[in-house]
Formats: sequence, C-alpha cells, structure tokens
Amino acid sequence: MEALGDKTRFAMLDELAKKPMTGEEIAEHVGKARSTVESHLSMLLRLQLVSRKLDDRTYYYEATDLAKSWLEKMGTPKPYATAPPPEVLKPMMPIKMANHPGVRYAWIYLPIIIGAIYVILNVYVVPIQVIMPSLILGTIAAFLGSRMTEVLKSIVLMSFTIAFLSYTLVFASSIFSMVLLFVVALIFCLMGGVVSWYLMKKMRKMLKI
Repeated sequence: MEALGDKTRFAMLDELAKKPMTGEEIAEHVGKARSTVESHLSMLLRLQLVSRKLDDRTYYYEATDLAKSWLEKMGTPKPYATAPPPEVLKPMMPIKMANHPGVRYAWIYLPIIIGAIYVILNVYVVPIQVIMPSLILGTIAAFLGSRMTEVLKSIVLMSFTIAFLSYTLVFASSIFSMVLLFVVALIFCLMGGVVSWYLMKKMRKMLKI
C-alpha cells in the first residue's frame, strides 16, 4: 500500500513501465528533485518493483513484470484516492508485515532469545552443536525478509549472548574464556546463519512466497 499509494512512486512506475530511464530522466518526468527520486527508487528496488541495469557507467531503471501486472490491474494510472482494490492489496500484504515494529526489530531480540535458549539447553538439558541456533536464526531472518546487514548484526549479537551466558554459567573464572567462546561461536554462527539465510531466501524467491 505504501509503495503504490504514494503519487510520486506511482508516477515513476507508470513512466518506467513504458521504457527504461535514467535517474535524471525520471526526475524530469515526475518533476521531483534527484535526491527524492533516488529515495523512492531505493524502496522500489527493494520491493522488486523496479530493476536496474548498468550501461556505459549509467544506471537505467525499468518496471518489473510484477509492477506492470499491478499497473494493468489498476487500469488508468492515477494515485489512489481510497484504498487499493482487494486484488492489489493481497500481494502487498508482506510489505505491511515487514513494516511492523515486531518484525523490524526482530534482528535485536531474536538472537538474544535464541542464544539464551541454546545456552540453557546446552548447560542444563542436552549438549547441542552451536551451529544449530545459527541455522534457526538464518532461516527465520530470511522468512522475515531481513537484509544481510541485519543478519550479520543478529549473528554478532547471538554470538555475544552465547559467550556471555556460557561465561557466566560455566567459565566464570576467566575473561579469556568468554573472548574465546565469542570467537568460536561467531565463526560457527557466521557459517550456519549466512548459509541458511541465503538458501532460504533463494527458496522463497523460487517458490514466490
């Protein structure tokens, strides 16, 4: 709703559905500053409504098939005065979900929760390989549509949580133990978390979910 409800982004998509254009050309057609157009293009690229191609050191933007199909469903291009029709709302629901505060800040609380559960299980219940929580974290991050930067932050935060709690519960006699635990956890979590995030992201794209 946010992507197509804005009249500037709507006009940009309408123009890009006709032919590929540079950022300067788009700014001229919609009558906006280049910085404003770049900001809108960033969102449209992230939502896969616009594709970008480098040709002779110049980027050309074009509306994707997904964007063109939505424009066709909406008929005559014009900004929404009311809510978009139901057939347009349905495929745009993930955008609303991604903007929810609980999803937006998941990279902060999820690694702490997963790391804490892992340490508690590992210390008091049954030994578990450290790569397991990283696989879970990467899979959830991909499902929530997290970016690579957020995944890396989550992995560092989970590694620190695992190292700190393990140091507190088991290796309280040495700070060096906590540092070593953090380095080891970080290596394994990077391997498992990034791989699972990448594979899950590719699978979602392939299955279009």
